[in-house]
Amino acid sequence: MSQRTLGVLGLGESIVALDACHLLEVVKPDTPLVPRPLAPAWSLGTFRLRDSLIPCVDLGGLLQLGPSEASGSAEKHIAIVNYRGGRFGLLIDRAYDMITVEQSQMSVLGKEAGAASELTPWLVTHPVSGQPIYLLDIDVLFSLEGMVLAFEDVDQTSSSSTALKDDAQQLGRGSHRYLLVDIEEATLAIDTAVVSEITACGAVERPVVNVKAYLGNVALRDMRIPIFDPGILMGYPPLTLSPSHVVVLNTDSGRIGLAVTRINTICAFDDNDLHPLPGGDQAVDQVAGVLSRPEQDDALCLDHRKLFTGEALGALAQIHARLGDEVSDRRTQQEWQRFAFVHFESGGCYVELLEQLDAVLPLPENVLPLKEDGPFFAAMRHREQTVSLVDLRILLGKNADVPAEHVLVADSGQGMVGFMVDQVTRIEYMDAPVNSFTLRWRGDVNPDAPPVEQAQRMIAVGEGARQQIHSVLCLQTLARLLVQADKEISPMASA
Repeated sequence: MSQRTLGVLGLGESIVALDACHLLEVVKPDTPLVPRPLAPAWSLGTFRLRDSLIPCVDLGGLLQLGPSEASGSAEKHIAIVNYRGGRFGLLIDRAYDMITVEQSQMSVLGKEAGAASELTPWLVTHPVSGQPIYLLDIDVLFSLEGMVLAFEDVDQTSSSSTALKDDAQQLGRGSHRYLLVDIEEATLAIDTAVVSEITACGAVERPVVNVKAYLGNVALRDMRIPIFDPGILMGYPPLTLSPSHVVVLNTDSGRIGLAVTRINTICAFDDNDLHPLPGGDQAVDQVAGVLSRPEQDDALCLDHRKLFTGEALGALAQIHARLGDEVSDRRTQQEWQRFAFVHFESGGCYVELLEQLDAVLPLPENVLPLKEDGPFFAAMRHREQTVSLVDLRILLGKNADVPAEHVLVADSGQGMVGFMVDQVTRIEYMDAPVNSFTLRWRGDVNPDAPPVEQAQRMIAVGEGARQQIHSVLCLQTLARLLVQADKEISPMASA
């Protein structure tokens, strides 16, 4: 199974999406946009967000959909995007929701250099509404001349690989992203770390057992999700309006849904934005406090840990058993793991396991030349270490006339080796049973074979129709073999 979680954004009549791992929050700026000198027409300027300065892009104008409806409005919506340790904003008309799609549901659009399709190379269908969604390629967007990022730390080199770390590292130890939703009586904040997806609320099946706040089940692809009224769980009156959306949460026992009347936005809050309930009222176990800051409406912060360990989740386990949820049963019977694959081009298309890499970096403009008689012809600095560079395209016998864009850094055990490639195209995540991972072929075992042939692998992961087979280059092994073959120099000395 290969899934991607997407944040869906509205631009006039069109809908675009980007990987949710890049989407930090959607805000209404309370300071004006200040134009940037000599900037392209789609670069709208910079505004202040809390203590940060954020450059902003008119996404609708860039994609030739016409200027955003919000461009001339005081009610601007800006999606804050995290990329390579920096931030920038996308002017949009509205934020839709978050969805999870299978890789097999994505269609590839024809690419033509310089065309708009290069910015939106994939097309997916909304799993509920059926609307077409264009998936934005953040790497291509940032490669446009005139794109800029705002860094909070002037040491951009040390943060250039941050985009490959988890959300907690991207946001900082004291910062979390929350999904803000309305439940008639209040605004509720849900930590996006436990949000699986957001879907329109379809027909609700009648509940099979009588449990507090349990509304019934909704169908979601091949699953049936039990949904709850979060207002009742927090001591509010029951919903009087039909829920518009269901926020699906991941728990250790399976998935549950919270019925809400409106999807509001996504925002990042610091720990010091969380305040105790007014009057010291601690009667509501599922509420951690009130998230509050001057430019944002107050929101009740859901304590999902207490929710998941309370009565509702205990009943949920019984519900899953009665419904015969095969998907959930299969997951509880074996250990699952999230596999991550880095797809890159190096004179052809290749794959590497993300866990094999120490970093994925843009190739610096200036590198230190090394002697010409070894595989390493240059060196660069990364996190106070020297990284010896080798052109992977040359090792593979491919054309290396076009300048490389990215460096894949692997630890040889004796120092860091950087493999120059044409470009990294995407990182794919796949949930699969741990024991489904098998090594089909371990490259050429002849010790006299070239290192690049010894480092090739054939792997399989997943089950049944969702099994994937990849031809992988084990760059850690290749780095070790290259260092062994180059004993005359010691290019991997640490600072």
